[in-house]
Amino acid sequence: MHLLERVRATCLDAYAHEVPIIRVVDSVPDAALLMCDEEAVLTPFQFFPDLGRDAVRPLGPRCTLAAHPFTSHASALPLDARLTATARGNVVTVAFEYEISRFEAETARHGGRSRGQRGRHSPLGGAVVSGRAATPFASLTGAGQQRRLRTVAREALRAHRGRVAALHLHATAFNTVFRVDLVGGTRRALRVSPALRIHPRETEQLEAAWTDQISDQTSISVARVCPDRNGGVATEVEVPDVDGIRTCVLFEWVRGARLRDRADPDRMRQAGALLAELHEQAAARGDISAPAGAMVANRVLHFEIDDRLAECHERYGHVVDDARHAAQEAIDALWADPPQRPHLLHGDFTWKNVLAGRDGLTVIDFQDVMFGFPVIDAVNAVCPLDRVKGSQPLGDALREGYRSVRPWPIEDPVLFGALIAARRVLQIDLGLQVRLPDLDEHVEHHVAKLRSWLDEGPDLEIQARFTR
Repeated sequence: MHLLERVRATCLDAYAHEVPIIRVVDSVPDAALLMCDEEAVLTPFQFFPDLGRDAVRPLGPRCTLAAHPFTSHASALPLDARLTATARGNVVTVAFEYEISRFEAETARHGGRSRGQRGRHSPLGGAVVSGRAATPFASLTGAGQQRRLRTVAREALRAHRGRVAALHLHATAFNTVFRVDLVGGTRRALRVSPALRIHPRETEQLEAAWTDQISDQTSISVARVCPDRNGGVATEVEVPDVDGIRTCVLFEWVRGARLRDRADPDRMRQAGALLAELHEQAAARGDISAPAGAMVANRVLHFEIDDRLAECHERYGHVVDDARHAAQEAIDALWADPPQRPHLLHGDFTWKNVLAGRDGLTVIDFQDVMFGFPVIDAVNAVCPLDRVKGSQPLGDALREGYRSVRPWPIEDPVLFGALIAARRVLQIDLGLQVRLPDLDEHVEHHVAKLRSWLDEGPDLEIQARFTR
């Protein structure tokens, strides 16, 4: 009972000096973002600017606040506790020191240490906990990196209108996507790029402009970009303990699951029609050359990254190089005798970038926007089906849907095989660049397919399923 009375008296005295949280948020707007983050802890401290170097200020009958640096002889008033942090090189020592006589005997016998805490006694009878500086971002686990990227997300959201109610990790792949719930119920998707930039500098501007145009001029459902307060479409963020500059783009939220998880002939037929309508709109734009921000699909390695294919030589010989050269010859021939005038392409129209919801299908992620020929988008669309057993009805439905709008662009089985090989070489190079966790398995899978293509020629059975 005595302990309860003391706790009650201490808490009531502390509340008398409490700063209302609404005043904290008004003074520090970023605090609201921390409060809505379920993985962050917000601990406001009140600062007394009139507190001198050696001054001590009583906050209540048994509570004393001392300035830092502190000397134990600064005042006759007893010191309850102090928290200090000292940095020497890359080692940070955090000490919580308290007057042991303030605690009951049972607490004092435990030295003030929490269960499992490592530390040493301080002169005042508490514990000192030491830890190293932040772990390098690249050395963190996937979960650790995602937690750090929340800082990037919060910083990027400062440029946008609306108060954030919650921030949740939604998806991770090449990019990291956070679900943003705003006060009032509106939901958004924030895409955070990796430090490695593989697209032209103007890609986000083109992505935003084209998706706006598609939405305004057609019935195609797309995820549009949400501009910031100044009308910008991308925010570049650089924060401590996260490597590189991260490009962040805020999108409208689209409800639904990836088509990959809900694929059936009817939805695949709709996806084929969507791709054809997208090509119709792109052709109607009348671009005579690649707009700023679009990659040109005239090279096997069209991403703006280093060529790292030489890393495959020791283990796989020149298989990857040979496949690259053969695929490039086919691409050169395509551009030398084009089937139609090139135009904008989605660049990664696969069933992972089409969402299936109650209101139909929505196309997302135009980040790989390219300038080239429809056959390239069509090959990308059917390529994942090669791994799925019993996928022929899905491929047939995709073609039927496309043909309901315009002619299916895949006519030449040889070109089809070469474009698939080009995509595999590109995926190998990208995997080597970002150092995928399953890099060996990733490279092995694609190399085996490339070797078969080089040694045995086109897989006519598979190619017949997707050509005219």
